[in-house]
Amino acid sequence: MNIKTTPILIAILVFISITGFYSTNDAPSDGWTEIGFPYPFYTFTGGKIDPAAVNEIEMGFILRYFLIDLLVLALFIYVFNYADKTYKIVKK
Repeated sequence: MNIKTTPILIAILVFISITGFYSTNDAPSDGWTEIGFPYPFYTFTGGKIDPAAVNEIEMGFILRYFLIDLLVLALFIYVFNYADKTYKIVKK
């Protein structure tokens, strides 16, 4: 398959937009900050939360979720390249 730059950049921008849309930043107000799509690879809390709840969840950077997110990004790139090849979305 011939890989083009434009569909790759579009796929990366779409993935970053989706990641930003699904991220939460509630740590300053006794909640959780989670970043990542489909799995939150970074989780943080800075508020007053029950210690039992904090112990049940993995905190900080989670490498396996980050790698899964990168695999999803690779799938996005593949699908966008396939759509471009099949439907001629990007003009030459």
